[in-house]
Amino acid sequence: MSREPRPGRGESGGGDAALTFDLIETYVFLGADGRAATLPLTQAFWEELASGAARSHPAGGGATGSGAAGGEAAGGSRADRGAVPHPAATHPGLHERGWFVSAYWLEADMATWERHPNGDRLVIAQTGSFTLILDHQNGGRRQRLPLDAVGSVLVPSGCWHRLTVNTPGMVLFITPTRGMEHRPV
Repeated sequence: MSREPRPGRGESGGGDAALTFDLIETYVFLGADGRAATLPLTQAFWEELASGAARSHPAGGGATGSGAAGGEAAGGSRADRGAVPHPAATHPGLHERGWFVSAYWLEADMATWERHPNGDRLVIAQTGSFTLILDHQNGGRRQRLPLDAVGSVLVPSGCWHRLTVNTPGMVLFITPTRGMEHRPV
C-alpha cells in the first residue's frame, strides 16, 4: 500500500538534533557498536544491499523521506518516487553485525517464504491481525501462530516463515542484516 510522505517528516537539524522519518519509507540499521543509521528505501536499495553498497545516513544526519511504502513483504516493492539525493557514505558494518528495523503495512499475504540463518527475527504486529506460519525443517512440520495487534513472535534463526493477513495492519520487523533467503510459496 502506498502512502504519501507526511509533512515535516525526514527533516533534522543535523548534529545532535533528533532525526524524524517514516519507518515505512526508511529502514533503520542498528549496529552492534550501538550506533544507528537510516537507509531510505529507493529503487536501488535492494540491489545496493545485495552488493554491499547500501547507503546510510547516520542518525541525525538529515535524511529526507519521499519514497513510497508498500510492502516488499506483501509482494510489492518500495519503489522510490523521486527522493531527493543525499550525500551519504556506505555504512561499513552493514553486512557485518547488526539489525534492520522496518515496518510494513500489510494487506496481502507475503509472496514468498523467508529465513534468516544468521540470527533470530522479531515480528511485532502493531495493528491488524495475521497468522505467522513457521516451516520447521523445510516442510517437515508447520506451525501456525496467531499474531494480533501488539502481539509478537520471535522467529528462530534458520526457520522458514511467512505472514498471512487476516485483517490488514502494520507489522514491525527487527531482522539480522546478514543472510536473508527467500523461496517460493
